[in-house]
This record gives sequence, structure tokens and C-alpha cells, in this order.
Amino acid sequence: SSGINAEYGGRATVRIKQDGTVQDAVMSSLLEEAKLKVDDLLEAYMGIRDLELACTILETSDDNSDKANFAQDINDLLGDFAFPEEFISNVWDIIQTERAKTDSKTDNSTADSAADNKATE
Repeated sequence: SSGINAEYGGRATVRIKQDGTVQDAVMSSLLEEAKLKVDDLLEAYMGIRDLELACTILETSDDNSDKANFAQDINDLLGDFAFPEEFISNVWDIIQTERAKTDSKTDNSTADSAADNKATE
């Protein structure tokens, strides 16, 4: 997006996800933080460390705007793990925190881009 390009001097790192969608470096950094936090929760609640599972859990949240739908999707996809409700709630809190950071970064980038565009007019 132009906001990210403006923030990084016209260049930005993008990552192409397995499903073909593109993800910018800012978003990747925030997701990496969230993935590590979920991995810590997996260890605390389940006694395991698994970054791939943490990533799968986070990706499950992509289409969810509320905790109930997220919990249902986790149960449908990963029900064999029998995650406790408190674990799901804590993961949802991490997701909401990271989404707020992402929205903040996006808003700042958009504002910076708009200011840059206005300055060049």
C-alpha cells in the first residue's frame, strides 16, 4: 500500500503467504509477536511449544470478528486438542491487541501518506 511505501522511503518488504495473499513487513512483524505469545500460552496451558500450531490458531482468527465464532472455528479445526475456554479467551485477547496495533500502524501510515501527498501538491 502507498502508506507503507511512504513510510519506508518507497520500498517495502512483502511476504507472499501460502494461499497467495501478500502481507507487508509491518503486519508480518506484528503477527510474529502474536505467534510467540500464543506459543507461550500453548506451553503454559498444554505443556507444548509449537510455532506452527500457534500460526494455525492465529490464521483461524482471520475471518472472525468475535470470540464466539473464533472459539467455534478453533473447536471445528483443532478440537482434538480440547483447548480450555480460558486458553481460547487469552488467545482472543492477544489477537485483539495485535489487531489494534495493526490498525494503529495502518492509520499512522495512511496519515503519513496523506501528509506526504499534500506536501507535494
